[in-house]
Amino acid sequence: MLLSLAFVPLNDVDDAYKELYDDIPEDVVPIATYFDETYVRGRKGRGRRATVPPRFSPILWNCYDATLQNLGRTNNASEGWHNKFQGVVGKHHASLYTTLAEFKKEQDDIETILAQVDLGQSVKAAPKKKWLIAQRRIRNIVATYETYKEEDRVLEYLRTLGHNFIL
Repeated sequence: MLLSLAFVPLNDVDDAYKELYDDIPEDVVPIATYFDETYVRGRKGRGRRATVPPRFSPILWNCYDATLQNLGRTNNASEGWHNKFQGVVGKHHASLYTTLAEFKKEQDDIETILAQVDLGQSVKAAPKKKWLIAQRRIRNIVATYETYKEEDRVLEYLRTLGHNFIL
């Protein structure tokens, strides 16, 4: 259910985490504490030491708004491009001239794709049906967050979302 926190509005992440923390089994407390210090609230200061903010603040990983707006929530497209480009170049530290030549080839490929789009052709495979169904299901649950919050059922909201994630 920790993953479900990414689908809570940014202003409510702290409260939702507290509610989730109160409900977890004792043997999961160390993991939840680590998650809190690294992703949610940071490490509390002791004595004269200042509070340390979380290493990855919720603003970096929260995707509530992106889900409602049906935007991408991952960087898979850029990762895919990097992997493809590295495979084309064929080495980790290519020379400047090799890299520029490959960029020129990439530019030619993009221009070809744009011409295909102008002709109305499909240029990439459509997402699998099971992923589209999962995205729609998650978006529908996220759209009902305010109802869950008004009825004081945020924990149930997190649990419902949690059923949609496979690790």
